[in-house]
Amino acid sequence: MRDRLGRFMKGMLGKEHPRWSRKEVKCVWCGKELLRTASQRANCKRAFCNLKHKGKWQSVNCLGKDSSHYGHLLSEESKEKNRIAHLGMHRGGVKKGNIPWNKNKKGCFSNRTIVEMQRSHLGQPSSMKGKHFSEEVVEHNRQAQKLHFQNPGAIQVRKDAQLKKWRDENYREKQMKAILRGNRIKPNKAELRLFSILQKYFPGDYALNVKAEVMILGGKIPDFVNVNGQKKVIELYGDYHHQDEKLENGGDGGRKREEIFAKCGFETLIVWEHELLNEDLLFQKLTRFKFVRRKHSHHQN
Repeated sequence: MRDRLGRFMKGMLGKEHPRWSRKEVKCVWCGKELLRTASQRANCKRAFCNLKHKGKWQSVNCLGKDSSHYGHLLSEESKEKNRIAHLGMHRGGVKKGNIPWNKNKKGCFSNRTIVEMQRSHLGQPSSMKGKHFSEEVVEHNRQAQKLHFQNPGAIQVRKDAQLKKWRDENYREKQMKAILRGNRIKPNKAELRLFSILQKYFPGDYALNVKAEVMILGGKIPDFVNVNGQKKVIELYGDYHHQDEKLENGGDGGRKREEIFAKCGFETLIVWEHELLNEDLLFQKLTRFKFVRRKHSHHQN
């Protein structure tokens, strides 16, 4: 008998079942038709597609006196319990001493997630828009920032972070070029004079590099760089600004700069400003530098 009843009831699925109690209701927010059982209709006066639609409806219709919490004041005991539960809690919901799940983790979000997060903030006003702090709060924040920046520990942290960035050649080169663009560096008269001589006797061999247009070597910017297949650079030393580096004054004649460029595989020629007065001797010096390969640069001064 039970087997016969089971075979009979097997064909009664969905709406054909005698206990089928679902009826169509509409989402209060968007109007989409939903199926709800009798118990769901009895327990919930309003139907929603999801929690997002429910939150939107409540943000519009549950304000002020319409809110279910309006006029309900927490007891002192409840306030103290909530205060203890939130002790040491940061704005992000992480207690002091606990490590957030995404700290120092690169690539924890997919590219699609990053794009969606960016789009969600596009066109949205800042949370601080229209808010004004009192003079007391402004002064308090100013003093707090001042103490933070004067703290030796914070100073050391910023110093170490900047040194770590500066060790990256790409970052260092990018920063140096930005500084040169901001300072509007231009070649001086002596550099333009030497460049005209190079173009006269060796056209197309050297490029002016005072703005680091061509390259940066070892964190330094050579004045002239060979762009015709030779790994050679030329440095122009002014008689006044580089007088301490002259050999007769106890200097190294530019050897330190030469060693820096040599580590990058480049030969260096030091040209002094007073050598520009004798173009014939300077031409001979430049010719020897072009056709003779030497381990060290010329230090004639």
